Amino acid sequence: MLEQLRQVNGIDPNRDSAEFDLLFENAFDQWVASTASEKCTFFQILHHTCQRYLTDRKPEFINCQSKIMGGNSILHSAADSVTSAVQKASQALNERGERLGRAEEKTEDMKNSAQQFAETAHKAETPPGLLVRREFRNGTQAFRSPQHGYVQKLTHTCHEAQMLRNCLS
Repeated sequence: MLEQLRQVNGIDPNRDSAEFDLLFENAFDQWVASTASEKCTFFQILHHTCQRYLTDRKPEFINCQSKIMGGNSILHSAADSVTSAVQKASQALNERGERLGRAEEKTEDMKNSAQQFAETAHKAETPPGLLVRREFRNGTQAFRSPQHGYVQKLTHTCHEAQMLRNCLS
């Protein structure tokens, strides 16, 4: 158990060695890593884990290179680069969200403007009291007023159209 670890001994801080010792409450283990670099990485991870998860009694690290315990460890560098990447991604997402919000507002404004234009154009299309005649290809005619819409389709003479206009006024 990590709580039982009392001492981590790097054996010689001045020499790149793969050997190290771990002293537990009831045991003493001698270890050899594959390379000195792997030993250094293991020590950094072990040191970081002890600092983070052990609250009462943390193991003593002796005969270890100072870079293992310092702020320039592989873990800190990795954590810094991950934090930096997350911050950049977050900033990019925030900027994109702001641009999408502005585009949405512009779209809403354009929609409202188009609706107002359509209403104004419809009102201006046919002034009140004016009768509009529309001829279809088959000779049928329809009359429209702003108040009544298309009234009826007729085939008629000009005199009948005048009578219909007078009725609608």
